[in-house]
Amino acid sequence: LGHTGWVSFVTFAPLTPVLASTSDDGIVKLWELSVYPHLTNRKGTTEAKPIGSLVGHTSPVNCCSFSHDGAFIASAADDRTVRVWSVRKLKQVALMRVPRSAVLLRFDREAWRVWVVLEDGMLAVLDAESDARL
Repeated sequence: LGHTGWVSFVTFAPLTPVLASTSDDGIVKLWELSVYPHLTNRKGTTEAKPIGSLVGHTSPVNCCSFSHDGAFIASAADDRTVRVWSVRKLKQVALMRVPRSAVLLRFDREAWRVWVVLEDGMLAVLDAESDARL
Protein backbone atom coordinates (compact mmCIF):
# COMPACT_ATOMS: atom_id res chain seq x y z
CA LEU A 1 0.00 0.00 0.00
CA GLY A 2 2.55 2.61 1.12
CA HIS A 3 6.23 3.05 0.32
CA THR A 4 8.78 0.53 1.54
CA GLY A 5 11.50 3.18 1.90
CA TRP A 6 11.82 6.70 3.28
CA VAL A 7 9.54 9.26 1.65
CA SER A 8 11.72 11.94 0.06
CA PHE A 9 9.22 14.36 -1.51
CA VAL A 10 5.51 15.11 -1.76
CA THR A 11 3.60 17.50 -4.02
CA PHE A 12 -0.01 18.30 -4.83
CA ALA A 13 -1.62 18.26 -8.27
CA PRO A 14 -2.73 21.74 -9.34
CA LEU A 15 -6.38 21.04 -10.24
CA THR A 16 -7.37 17.78 -8.56
CA PRO A 17 -7.17 16.36 -5.01
CA VAL A 18 -4.17 14.20 -5.90
CA LEU A 19 -0.93 13.92 -3.95
CA ALA A 20 2.29 12.40 -5.33
CA SER A 21 5.03 10.98 -3.12
CA THR A 22 8.54 9.81 -3.99
CA SER A 23 10.71 7.44 -2.01
CA ASP A 24 13.99 5.65 -1.55
CA ASP A 25 12.16 2.56 -2.82
CA GLY A 26 12.41 3.96 -6.38
CA ILE A 27 8.66 4.41 -6.81
CA VAL A 28 6.37 7.41 -7.30
CA LYS A 29 2.97 6.84 -5.71
CA LEU A 30 -0.22 8.77 -6.47
CA TRP A 31 -2.89 9.26 -3.82
CA GLU A 32 -6.46 10.59 -4.02
CA LEU A 33 -7.20 12.85 -1.06
CA SER A 34 -10.60 13.12 0.59
CA VAL A 35 -11.42 15.52 3.42
CA TYR A 36 -14.23 14.70 5.81
CA PRO A 37 -15.36 17.64 7.97
CA HIS A 38 -15.90 17.19 11.68
CA LEU A 39 -18.73 18.79 13.57
CA THR A 40 -16.45 19.51 16.53
CA ASN A 41 -13.50 21.15 14.78
CA ARG A 42 -12.64 22.89 11.53
CA LYS A 43 -9.75 20.65 10.54
CA GLY A 44 -11.64 17.49 9.68
CA THR A 45 -10.03 14.24 8.66
CA THR A 46 -8.02 13.67 5.50
CA GLU A 47 -7.92 10.23 3.94
CA ALA A 48 -5.46 9.22 1.22
CA LYS A 49 -6.54 6.41 -1.09
CA PRO A 50 -3.88 4.90 -3.39
CA ILE A 51 -4.43 5.56 -7.09
CA GLY A 52 -1.37 3.78 -8.43
CA SER A 53 2.39 3.40 -8.53
CA LEU A 54 4.76 4.68 -11.20
CA VAL A 55 7.52 2.10 -11.47
CA GLY A 56 10.60 2.46 -13.67
CA HIS A 57 13.37 4.19 -11.75
CA THR A 58 16.17 1.89 -10.59
CA SER A 59 17.27 3.93 -7.57
CA PRO A 60 15.80 6.36 -5.01
CA VAL A 61 13.44 8.98 -6.46
CA ASN A 62 14.35 12.47 -5.23
CA CYS A 63 11.49 14.64 -6.44
CA CYS A 64 8.53 15.03 -8.76
CA SER A 65 6.43 17.79 -10.31
CA PHE A 66 3.00 17.91 -11.94
CA SER A 67 2.42 19.65 -15.26
CA HIS A 68 0.33 22.83 -15.05
CA ASP A 69 -2.84 20.92 -15.99
CA GLY A 70 -2.09 17.93 -13.75
CA ALA A 71 -2.21 15.48 -16.66
CA PHE A 72 1.47 14.54 -16.38
CA ILE A 73 4.06 14.18 -13.67
CA ALA A 74 7.85 14.27 -14.02
CA SER A 75 10.13 12.42 -11.59
CA ALA A 76 13.88 12.47 -11.05
CA ALA A 77 16.01 9.81 -9.41
CA ASP A 78 19.55 8.88 -8.48
CA ASP A 79 19.62 6.64 -11.56
CA ARG A 80 20.27 9.89 -13.52
CA THR A 81 16.96 9.81 -15.31
CA VAL A 82 14.00 12.14 -15.52
CA ARG A 83 10.81 10.36 -16.45
CA VAL A 84 7.46 11.83 -17.50
CA TRP A 85 4.31 9.86 -16.74
CA SER A 86 0.67 10.07 -17.74
CA VAL A 87 -1.32 10.50 -14.53
CA ARG A 88 -4.49 9.06 -16.05
CA LYS A 89 -2.85 6.01 -17.67
CA LEU A 90 -0.13 5.52 -15.03
CA LYS A 91 2.34 4.94 -17.88
CA GLN A 92 5.73 6.42 -18.69
CA VAL A 93 5.60 8.67 -21.76
CA ALA A 94 9.16 10.08 -21.84
CA LEU A 95 12.61 9.18 -20.52
CA MET A 96 15.50 11.65 -20.41
CA ARG A 97 19.00 11.06 -19.11
CA VAL A 98 20.93 13.67 -17.13
CA PRO A 99 24.68 13.69 -16.28
CA ARG A 100 24.14 13.69 -12.49
CA SER A 101 21.32 13.03 -10.03
CA ALA A 102 18.57 15.65 -10.01
CA VAL A 103 17.48 17.18 -6.72
CA LEU A 104 14.61 19.38 -7.95
CA LEU A 105 12.53 19.72 -11.10
CA ARG A 106 9.56 21.69 -12.39
CA PHE A 107 7.45 21.73 -15.53
CA ASP A 108 7.17 25.11 -17.17
CA ARG A 109 3.89 26.43 -18.60
CA GLU A 110 4.56 24.66 -21.90
CA ALA A 111 4.07 21.34 -20.05
CA TRP A 112 6.72 19.55 -22.10
CA ARG A 113 9.81 21.47 -20.97
CA VAL A 114 11.24 20.37 -17.63
CA TRP A 115 13.69 22.48 -15.62
CA VAL A 116 16.02 20.29 -13.55
CA VAL A 117 18.48 21.24 -10.80
CA LEU A 118 21.31 18.71 -10.65
CA GLU A 119 23.13 17.70 -7.47
CA ASP A 120 26.11 19.93 -8.32
CA GLY A 121 23.87 23.00 -8.67
CA MET A 122 23.81 23.05 -12.48
CA LEU A 123 20.51 23.72 -14.24
CA ALA A 124 19.39 21.54 -17.15
CA VAL A 125 16.42 22.24 -19.41
CA LEU A 126 14.90 19.13 -20.91
CA ASP A 127 12.46 18.87 -23.77
CA ALA A 128 10.27 15.92 -22.82
CA GLU A 129 8.51 15.89 -26.19
CA SER A 130 11.70 15.10 -28.09
CA ASP A 131 13.49 13.39 -25.16
CA ALA A 132 16.46 15.69 -25.85
CA ARG A 133 18.45 18.13 -23.73
CA LEU A 134 18.08 21.75 -24.88
